[in-house]
Amino acid sequence: MRRVWHRGARASKKLASADPQETSDHTAHAAVMGHATTRRGRDVARTAGRVVLWVTVGLIFVRGLGAVAAGPHKPTATAPSRAEAPRDLSADAQAFAVRFAAAYLSWRPGDTARHARAVAPFFSSDVRDRAAAVLPRRGPGQVVAQATVARSTDLGSGRALITVASQLANGPTVFLTVPVARDSQGGLDVFALPALSAPPPAGSASALATDPLVGADAGEIQALVQRFLAAYVSGQDPSGLAYLVAPGTAIAGMPGGLALGSVDQVGLLGRSGDRMTVEADLHVRDMATRASYPLAYRLDLRRTDRWYVTGVEGGPQA
Repeated sequence: MRRVWHRGARASKKLASADPQETSDHTAHAAVMGHATTRRGRDVARTAGRVVLWVTVGLIFVRGLGAVAAGPHKPTATAPSRAEAPRDLSADAQAFAVRFAAAYLSWRPGDTARHARAVAPFFSSDVRDRAAAVLPRRGPGQVVAQATVARSTDLGSGRALITVASQLANGPTVFLTVPVARDSQGGLDVFALPALSAPPPAGSASALATDPLVGADAGEIQALVQRFLAAYVSGQDPSGLAYLVAPGTAIAGMPGGLALGSVDQVGLLGRSGDRMTVEADLHVRDMATRASYPLAYRLDLRRTDRWYVTGVEGGPQA
């Protein structure tokens, strides 16, 4: 034990008698080593950053070369929508198509030159020279009595195909599809040759089903419909309808010259509480020609203190 104590004491004396300068040198050496380590870490990070930067620049350069080699971007062409109503063409374009159809389908035998002069102003300059019709030298000829737009298809960019239904005098109805375009100045022309088109197909829709009038007020409703239609179709002054229509209701009157022949049937189309819609089948006679026409009128009715007419479906508002 004594020997161990002596050894510890000698070590303590040796440590105590160590040169202060030597201790300071050791401390400075450690600080220098730590600074060098930190500087070396910063150098590594800086080098790694440069590598990432140059790699990014290289990728951009390679992609740029690829774009140049591929040439300019070409947008993909898309077909114009054919389902929308024409946006760039309006009522004046439809009137233009009607005028063209009337001129194009009206001609006299052997008058090819006159017909060509009549239709030339409608065509664009690159179509005009090949648009002349070849007309027969003999025959009755034809004249458009009236024409109206039947349908239209939007082609986009101010262009449309407008189909005109042209009723020929003493002849059939001809459907002519007219390619119409509007230019940047707002002008209209026929930019391609027209086409004869098919009429709308005949439909097969069934008539609306009606139910018979039943109940305690069936007789009252039948009488109201009879009295109202007799006054309405004969063109009575609206004041003559005042007792039959609901207070505050205005119904435009018919022109004169017609008379009610008979009311053949009154059927119920629908009812909700004190409101209903009825359909009346009747015969109306033209007083000038004595011709009689089978017609149907749909009337809206409402009950308050009694039943009144509140409207004629499909008729104008007064």
